[in-house]
Amino acid sequence: MSSDILVVEDEHIIAMDIKLKLEDYGYRVLGIVSDGEDAVKLAAELRPDIVLMDIFLKGDIDGIDAAKSILALEIPVIYLTAHSDKVTLSRATENPASGYLVKPFEPQKLYNTIEVTLERQRKYLEEIDEIENPTHGSRNGKVGVYMDGERPRACTLIPELLDPESPQQENFKGEIIYAEDKITQTPVDAIRDNLKPVILVVEDEEITALDIKFRLEKLGYCVPETVSSGESAVQKACTIQPDLILMDIVLAGKMDGITAAETLMELDIPIVYLTAYADGETIKRARKTSPYGYLVKPFEDAELYTTVEMALSKHRSDVENVVKFQNKIREKSDELKIEKTGVFFVSAVTISLAAYGLLTRDMTWLEYMLFIPAMYGVLLAVVSLKKQSPAVAFDEMPFVSIMIPAHNEEFTIARCVKTLAQLDYYIEEKRNYELIVINDGSTDNTAAVLRELKKEFNFMKIVTRKTPRSGKGKGYVLNDGLELCKGEIIAVFDADARIETDFLKIIIPYLNEDGVEGVQARVRMYNRNENLLTAMQEIEFAIFGNVILRAKDIMGKNAFLGGNGQIATKKVIKEIGGWDGFAVTEDLNMSIKLIMNGYKIRYCGEAVVYQEAVPQWDLFFRQRIRWATGNLETLFVYLTKLMNAPIPLYKKINAIEQLFFLLLIAFVMIGYVVFILQIGNIMQFHFGAPVVIGVLSTFAFFPSLFIGLYREKALPHVIIYRSVEYWAYCLYLLPLFVASFAGMITRKERHWAKTHHSGYEDMDEDIIGGSQTDSEIV
Repeated sequence: MSSDILVVEDEHIIAMDIKLKLEDYGYRVLGIVSDGEDAVKLAAELRPDIVLMDIFLKGDIDGIDAAKSILALEIPVIYLTAHSDKVTLSRATENPASGYLVKPFEPQKLYNTIEVTLERQRKYLEEIDEIENPTHGSRNGKVGVYMDGERPRACTLIPELLDPESPQQENFKGEIIYAEDKITQTPVDAIRDNLKPVILVVEDEEITALDIKFRLEKLGYCVPETVSSGESAVQKACTIQPDLILMDIVLAGKMDGITAAETLMELDIPIVYLTAYADGETIKRARKTSPYGYLVKPFEDAELYTTVEMALSKHRSDVENVVKFQNKIREKSDELKIEKTGVFFVSAVTISLAAYGLLTRDMTWLEYMLFIPAMYGVLLAVVSLKKQSPAVAFDEMPFVSIMIPAHNEEFTIARCVKTLAQLDYYIEEKRNYELIVINDGSTDNTAAVLRELKKEFNFMKIVTRKTPRSGKGKGYVLNDGLELCKGEIIAVFDADARIETDFLKIIIPYLNEDGVEGVQARVRMYNRNENLLTAMQEIEFAIFGNVILRAKDIMGKNAFLGGNGQIATKKVIKEIGGWDGFAVTEDLNMSIKLIMNGYKIRYCGEAVVYQEAVPQWDLFFRQRIRWATGNLETLFVYLTKLMNAPIPLYKKINAIEQLFFLLLIAFVMIGYVVFILQIGNIMQFHFGAPVVIGVLSTFAFFPSLFIGLYREKALPHVIIYRSVEYWAYCLYLLPLFVASFAGMITRKERHWAKTHHSGYEDMDEDIIGGSQTDSEIV
């Protein structure tokens, strides 16, 4: 299969020449662009296998700045430049690419660099996948087996080379420690005390080897000695642990340079090949060892320097990325253990209490358990009747980046993009927002729909995620958008969102207050009248927004972000490390992090985002299991951290109540089941608490329900019968509670289990372009 390449070059003749050469080698050139900004856009949209990047480009950003964004998307970059000076190279190594070719370059050199880059990228992704989904246990010798950037010291290479009785050990320098079946060798202290990068030269022609050593030392590197055979290369690499090896391919002895490199892959030392041979078969063998460069003799000092520097910086970057990911995996594995422990504990307590109640027919414990959260619910209902503090207009409205994650959204994405593309948010007739759609490995017609939309809205940016990195989680999807967005403010919408043109004008001023870093919009269902299930979801969100979030905003601006219509500042999102790609509910996860860091989140009921309610029970239940799992996940992982956070007590109580919400509701429904059994004379239970506690605990469910419906302009008779329906609807929480706990106990990994959207078309005229506040719930 041919590889896809994007060429970024501002000299048209040179760009066309490169394109023709690439096509001669069998590559597919996806496009040619001449400035950095277009390079980032096209690379994000087309997701090529490699980007060939000229460093000096027209426009506001040069090739190095463009490469930073492209590399963040895990797309390898090869720099092309006519400049090999140290200043340019120093900047380039800050965003290390997979190659650095100085113009003019031979086609063969370009081909060599591309091939080794493709192979190394493939192995890098395999390494990441192995860390994330281990199948064979530890992979000794790979980048991923060591932590904190330290290279492994254990050498388990060819035993006869390390035999203490072997004559070949004569040349060894440094301490050798034998322990069990491994031989651990420490680097030579005198070499390691030198801060210069240590390079081992493997070359069988003595004059050439000494020349390379002299040139490297003149360039500022430390070359302790040279060796002439593959066997010696393995020995010395184990002894001195160099930062890089310059390896000739054709060597004296039984082991050539490629075989030696294969043996040394265990130590993960970057290798740059030196050879006078560049035939296809040699390259094919060499690239399987994932080298960091390929120098064809003879070569100039500038080429040697740039190749070595880029190899050192690229390897360092690879190690840091893998170690960072590995530490993240370990952290998430520990969190998974915490979750399972929490689930077992809560399950054991719940089952024990239920069993106790059934055996003794005494439900006094349930009355008291429900009383405190019931009263807190009543408190929220009462507080929600107060007025919120008003928003304060900005002197100049900030630029907003709108991000839409999309996975198999062919039915809804067009309507969503069109409603967002027509926002009235301008400064001096210039659009003050950008629109970014992240297509996360869609297998339906989403990509084709987006291509057609791009023709209509040319300012829309498309970010494409491909396997194996797609489908991992919504947080990962949003983080890709975060790498490319320009706005001070980030607005996130689901692919079924529909809003009014003044949405941003209304909601953005809520951020204009010290400490406020997030705002959540009011959520409604545009297909609420499709059936009873969709109507109940409308009521559910009416309670959550009109009562709970409104009250939390009034009580110290402690609302929570939802997945649809959430607004946050980019600086704080980056400060907390972006969205958690492993989190099942990345919005709740981010909300808790913001609160723990002392930031405020507001609720804006005037700005409404309409979404599609799930009309089928099986899909609905799947959605709610995901939400419940995310809630419980966040509860168990962050409860202790939240309690220890340096924030006021009332903020902790507010957040903890939100995290316990699902468990409390489940116990409320247990209470109703007990109540039904009691009045039906099926089982008679003893209630030892005062009557007032039982009554308040039973009917505390309804004030929030009445207020939520009233604020949606529901008529009195509608409020009454919808309240009864909603009470019955909430009984679904009992099986949900069981299914969620069972799922958390058995799950081993986390994936984005998105909600299915069918693109329901009714009621558009009633809600989009009509009144947002006078729509009656019927």
